[in-house]
Amino acid sequence: MKILLVMAKNHDTLDHASRLTEEGHVVEYCETAQECFGISRKYAQTIPLTPFDVVIIDQDLLDMDGLELGKKIRKLYPDQRIIIISGSIQNTTYRIIREFQMPTQILQKPVSSHQLLHSLYDGGMYDELKKFKSEVSRIRKSAEIRKS
Repeated sequence: MKILLVMAKNHDTLDHASRLTEEGHVVEYCETAQECFGISRKYAQTIPLTPFDVVIIDQDLLDMDGLELGKKIRKLYPDQRIIIISGSIQNTTYRIIREFQMPTQILQKPVSSHQLLHSLYDGGMYDELKKFKSEVSRIRKSAEIRKS
């Protein structure tokens, strides 16, 4: 898989990048949302589909909220698979349901490299999230029709 890892540089981040590379994945790494968005924009000019199989974003970036970065990436690539790593999984989940309206995986900090790999290989989870999004959209439309 081709992976974009967006996290502040620390011991865990280096471990994740190293382990992902050892597993045969191609990993691009950036520390800030602006750097990540720059990489995404660069690819958007030449690659019409998602340039990465998955983008892994730390919710607590120095220059931007991880979910905000995810929204910007999804404007360029609506089908981009995103994994958010959060220290406050309950708040992040609530925001994703309320604001994001897109299938997004969430992992609770601290995340081991083993957990991260398991989540990457669990494509079925992402497919289920896509189905859930479709169902939520259908329910919303149905509720809007009843209000009219």
